[in-house]
Amino acid sequence: MDELSNMCLKHNMPRYQINAFSNFLCDTVFDGKDVLEVGGSALPRELTLNFLNAKSWTCVDILDEGSYQKDKYNDHYKNEFVYKLSEAHPSHIENDYTIYDGNIENASKLEFRKFDIIVSITSFEHILAMPQALIQMKALLKEGGVILTHHGPVWSCFCGHHAWISQTLNFNSEGIIPDFAHLLYRPPEFYRIMESRIGSELAGQLMLQVYNEPRVNRYFYEDYISFFENSGFTKVEYSPYFEREVSAELLTRLMELHPGYQNFSAYGMYAKLTK
Repeated sequence: MDELSNMCLKHNMPRYQINAFSNFLCDTVFDGKDVLEVGGSALPRELTLNFLNAKSWTCVDILDEGSYQKDKYNDHYKNEFVYKLSEAHPSHIENDYTIYDGNIENASKLEFRKFDIIVSITSFEHILAMPQALIQMKALLKEGGVILTHHGPVWSCFCGHHAWISQTLNFNSEGIIPDFAHLLYRPPEFYRIMESRIGSELAGQLMLQVYNEPRVNRYFYEDYISFFENSGFTKVEYSPYFEREVSAELLTRLMELHPGYQNFSAYGMYAKLTK
């Protein structure tokens, strides 16, 4: 664990990635395996190929210009060639480290290579076409292969809106956006509350992002369970991570507003799907 932490910190990787890999390493061995990463794409060769000793590491990620990860890990992307997913070709099977820009549900061109493991860290909450994505990931796995996902915040948690306007106005900013505001208020109510706190311009941007922009999929914790259990995998295992207690009064209100859902305490989910 200390060696993993030191490796991640050396490459300026956030704590949640260290926690995710700690879970992954309890469930599987990467040594000699062909690995597909969904989202992320900033993990360095020193971690993936040297420390984890994967045989190959392939990543499918959406890498728009000006994206958060391209800005934060600029040197990494300068040193690694990024293919468009539509450019995937069987000749790439010779590569031990490859990044593709695109959506995982459109990754049928990668089927020239089958993977032992698919990993994903804080990315599943951004996948809109979840059933199609799971179908495609399953097709890319070898028999007996696994998907390991560590994702959140999910829509049903206190900051599940996952909003990011700036470094000082985002889902991590304490005391600015009320907990569960995206689940408790309709857009006009949300706008009025935020306008009184941050002004009309920022409140308008925030409202648009929280309720309309396709940055997150707005799936509740139980939705992921349903998607996973109906995806045709032979074994599905899951558990919540970082649970935050919700008062009985607030839980009753949330359940009234969102019938059929009960888990509003889980920030995210760790899941293992076996083909």
